[in-house]
Amino acid sequence: MFLNTDSRLLQQIPYYLKTSFKIGGLEKTTDLASEHKLLLVMLLLTPTVRFQSHLVLLTARQLWLMLSYLVTGHKLHKLCFKLILLISLFVLFISFASVQAQPKLETHQTLEKTSVITGEEIRGIVYIKNSGDKPLKIRGISSSCGCTTLRLKQRIVLPEKEVELHFFIDTKGKLGLIEKTITLHTNAADSPHIETMHFHALPSGMKGADTQAIFDPPCASCHLDSGVGKSEEALYKAICAMCHPARKFNLKNPQTLYTMIYDGNPHIGMPGYGEYLTEKQIESLIPFLSNK
Repeated sequence: MFLNTDSRLLQQIPYYLKTSFKIGGLEKTTDLASEHKLLLVMLLLTPTVRFQSHLVLLTARQLWLMLSYLVTGHKLHKLCFKLILLISLFVLFISFASVQAQPKLETHQTLEKTSVITGEEIRGIVYIKNSGDKPLKIRGISSSCGCTTLRLKQRIVLPEKEVELHFFIDTKGKLGLIEKTITLHTNAADSPHIETMHFHALPSGMKGADTQAIFDPPCASCHLDSGVGKSEEALYKAICAMCHPARKFNLKNPQTLYTMIYDGNPHIGMPGYGEYLTEKQIESLIPFLSNK
């Protein structure tokens, strides 16, 4: 942030500098009118505030002129310099204090259960605390998929205060160790912050999980709709990567992979995509998965 001055005054600065100060020395001249010298004082010593890497600095030339005139100037001018110097230091102090004050996000979470029968709902709370000096503003929250519902009543967290973010996870169609994430966008320096939840979805009897349930709303928006018209890697990233981010499969035979994708396996939580993807789409996944 720079303070603006009249362009005509800026054009006269070289003349004032040349007449009032000798480069490399402290000798003064007296051929300038007092009002001109006072104008020079006010113009050159008005603090220019620079924000760079969170530091507030005066320009080097302003500091040199300030010290030079304190040594060589008249008493009235010295008084003006001292007054402006005090004001400048006060502005610097206030600016530095305001830059240092920042919100700071801290979180911890609780889960009602860490293991549930597939199809049951998981509930939990993310506690959002502001341990900084300025209000924390929660600008946005989002979940990794549509099966997670979020409820937040308050978006501004005062210093040393805490708010609760409630989440509800539908485990329908899920089996095994499940990972879900919540992303918090705030005005803190480390934004965005990602909160990760882990839990186990256990099979319901001998039938395993109702894996086909992911093709019903709201799960279908992530596990099916996002893959419309896509193939190969783009299709994998759209509908597979959220459950298989590492592309780790123990199946090497292309026909076995095709059958797994087409029919699924409820005992390992794998849905069958045969009714929802075209044959061409399924075939495009085989070489991509085989060349991992």
